[in-house]
Amino acid sequence: MHRKDCGLINDPCVSMRVCFDSLCFSSTQQRLADEEDASQLQNTSVFNNNTTGITVATIAESIGPQIGANQVPVRGQAMDTLRDLQELLRVKDERIAELEGVLCRRDAEIQDLRSHLDKFLSVLPFKSPLTPTKPRPRKQRAQGISAEPPLQQLAPLVFYHKNERSRDLIKAAILDNDFMKNLELTQIREIVDCMYPVTYPAGSLIITEGDVGSTVYVMEEGKVEVSRDGKYLSTLAPGKVLGELAILYNCKRTATITAATDCRLWGIDRSSFQTIMMRTGLSKQAEYTDFLKSVPIFKNLPEETLIKISDVLEETFYNNGDYIIRQGARGDTFFIISRGQVRVTMKQPDNTEEKYIRTLSKGDFFGEKALQGDDLRTANIVADDPEGVNCLVIDRETFNQLISSLDEIRTRYKDELVERRR
Repeated sequence: MHRKDCGLINDPCVSMRVCFDSLCFSSTQQRLADEEDASQLQNTSVFNNNTTGITVATIAESIGPQIGANQVPVRGQAMDTLRDLQELLRVKDERIAELEGVLCRRDAEIQDLRSHLDKFLSVLPFKSPLTPTKPRPRKQRAQGISAEPPLQQLAPLVFYHKNERSRDLIKAAILDNDFMKNLELTQIREIVDCMYPVTYPAGSLIITEGDVGSTVYVMEEGKVEVSRDGKYLSTLAPGKVLGELAILYNCKRTATITAATDCRLWGIDRSSFQTIMMRTGLSKQAEYTDFLKSVPIFKNLPEETLIKISDVLEETFYNNGDYIIRQGARGDTFFIISRGQVRVTMKQPDNTEEKYIRTLSKGDFFGEKALQGDDLRTANIVADDPEGVNCLVIDRETFNQLISSLDEIRTRYKDELVERRR
């Protein structure tokens, strides 16, 4: 392209002309053209704006109510759903935490049961199911314990001072122990009195597996770890009995117990423990023998027979209102009332209410009819004393061997049966 100079024109309307080969532009013409284009563009823009405004306004007017009506519910539903999900997650988290707690407790229970099972297995002889068993021999009459030293010849017991909190802790621990909870309260009281304080620093051995034990402990402070064959079993806290099997069953220690922290325990040695057991046994024997002498049907029996009966008696306590015997139930025990009184009632076939028969008190007995061949109890025996009732109980086999020959029992209840049939 070549520029050509066409000259200058002084007319302000024309002002300038510039030519580029075949193209020639006048500044005035260009300005007018630009103004025309701008005018057209403005008109088009106004038209477009008006059109767009109408369109947007129309659309807004038509769909506005719908947006206004639906926007809030949709947002509210979303918020409600979110809250529901959050609540659901919270509930699930709580449930998971609860189940985890249950699992922890179950694991602890399983560990505790395994420990108890190991204790039982350590004191009970194991018999293979393939080993033939010998027929059980007939139970022999109980023998007296006259070969044991008399009560006055037993070694004296030494008592150790304790505050009330320590005494309560020791008693609660004994009552919570499966192997000692059935001791008589007099025995437990003497054990509490005779226990002496022992301390062990952290890391020290309290009991060693396989040793022959001579002391039983109750832990008052600290924590101990129980292990067997070098494997950890459990951790015990205050209020637990340690080493009772070796004392009760003359067996070796079944586990190792190590002080995890500084520990304070109460202990009692084997000799003191056995003295308490023998003293209590001899005292009970003398007490039961004296009591049997006061019972009319036994008072004429020889001393030797009374001692044999005393050795096999078991004392049972019943709260006021408890049914000791229920009419129609099968029975295999004979009862002698040692404290309190009971109410005898019978239910008639044509009446739902129990008929009062009589009241029995200390020295009276009941339940022998079932032991003499009649399997069913013929009356109800109900404890009828605000302070409860204590009964001395004899089982069927012992009854047949020691008492069934007493004619007074048969005579008394034959008369009673005749009286009931009237």
